[in-house]
Amino acid sequence: MSISKKKTKKKNQYKSISQITQEISNSLRDCCQNTFFIKGEVTNYRNPKFNGNLYFDLRDEEDNTTISCMSWYSTRKGFPVIKNGDIVKIICKLTHYEQKNTISLLVQGIKICKKEESNFYIQYKELESKYEKLGYFDDDKKKKIKENNKRIGIITARHGAAITDIISVIKRRSYGNSIIIRNTKVQGIDCDTDIKQAIADLNRYKKLDLIIITRGGGSIEDLWGFNSEKVIEGVFDSKIPIISAIGHQRDTTLCDFVADKIAPTPTAAAEIITQDKKKIRNNLSQLSKNLNRLKQNIIQKVKHNIDSYQNRYFLKSPAIDINKEYTINNRFLNQIINSKIQMERHKLKSFDISKFSTIFYEDKEITSVKDAKNLEGKISTLIFEDGSIDVMFSNITDSMIIVDKKKKKKKQQNKLDLFQKELDKIKKISKNKEYKSISIEKGNFIKKILNKIQKLDIYDSNFLKLYEDVCNELNLYCHIIKDINNYQPKLVDDINEKIYYDSLDKLKSISDFKSSILSNRINYYKKGLKYLLIVEKYLENINNRFVNI
Repeated sequence: MSISKKKTKKKNQYKSISQITQEISNSLRDCCQNTFFIKGEVTNYRNPKFNGNLYFDLRDEEDNTTISCMSWYSTRKGFPVIKNGDIVKIICKLTHYEQKNTISLLVQGIKICKKEESNFYIQYKELESKYEKLGYFDDDKKKKIKENNKRIGIITARHGAAITDIISVIKRRSYGNSIIIRNTKVQGIDCDTDIKQAIADLNRYKKLDLIIITRGGGSIEDLWGFNSEKVIEGVFDSKIPIISAIGHQRDTTLCDFVADKIAPTPTAAAEIITQDKKKIRNNLSQLSKNLNRLKQNIIQKVKHNIDSYQNRYFLKSPAIDINKEYTINNRFLNQIINSKIQMERHKLKSFDISKFSTIFYEDKEITSVKDAKNLEGKISTLIFEDGSIDVMFSNITDSMIIVDKKKKKKKQQNKLDLFQKELDKIKKISKNKEYKSISIEKGNFIKKILNKIQKLDIYDSNFLKLYEDVCNELNLYCHIIKDINNYQPKLVDDINEKIYYDSLDKLKSISDFKSSILSNRINYYKKGLKYLLIVEKYLENINNRFVNI
């Protein structure tokens, strides 16, 4: 509210802070010279290790009035060790701290009233004893706190110093955390009811790794709500692990005892539930190395298993041996047929009439007996390779020898042509046979048939039959080769570890297989190929899985 100049009476009406402080100090000067004897309950005790001086508050049990007390290190060295809740008698003087305008008692002597206990202390011990007997503080009832927690619930006053400290530490130390804050009363009337309700609310939310109950430091009165039965039972009944971070390290409440873990300060709680970024990076780096080493070990083991079976007999494709047999026998058959046809063609030449000379008459070549009859009694010329002779033809007659030879030649030619057509026809219509009982080693029976064919005349009644048998067998070989080469076993996409080891066991069980029965060999080859492809597919899946990671 602004003050007008009219209402201002004198310039020195308003005093400075230092002036009023000095007046207070002057008014207390006589009082500060007096020695006081006071009895009260110790509260808000601070550990003197910080600077050696002793600090605590003294509370009046009747109306909860408190006053600050302190004692210099040189004075307090002979004092008995005190704690919160002790009833003490002190000898002191009043002191005024002008810089902050505070009044406190400078303790010069202290005595503990051992036979007297404060109401707060009595209540505290009664509750501690009760819940200790009920097993609320037992270690085996504690829920495990994870090392890395991403979803964190915090029960505290939203605008308190504790929440600021916790969030600051979590951000500094860790990555990707979600924080749910339940704004709660942390001291005063009904704060215990609100805290218990807050625990229930976060448990209903469920999506949390843990809960931190926290607040800054304070006197025993300020923290008394965390000693209430409602809070103790709320913490114990929580399904989500709870860390208690109440006050400073010197402050201890029953909430600490029942919680799954105690943190001396809110900052310490944040450090407990998070991993340091540097440590996370180091862990990730080490995990990456371990993962890569594991990957290499697994891959090398699988590759070794693949290599150990790839060159086994049962995984050697039967098509290679069958194709070799087919090539040898087919070549032999073609050689036999070509040789015999050549022989028949040579025989056909025996029906040809040799032409030893050429006849000319008046520079005209005479090529038939019919033309030569007109030259009877006339002089004609016979021309040879090395010269010529003039002759006179006589007694010229027709001859059937040439005609007969030509007819025989034509007949034989037709016979040979018919034979070749039969060969082509047999090749085209040769049938596939079942190969279930055929043996590669016993396949020499084809050679035996070929040897028989080689000895027979092509016009023998058995020749074409045997030729057909050989063609059928060779065609069967082609069918088997095609069947083997086109074999593609069906594999499931998700080949897991069980399928992999089952396949290894099956490969091992058939690894020593040997058989001359073609059907058995093909059957085991297909089985082995399927199991080997499963192992190779598993290796591929492993590689993909590690890449995805």
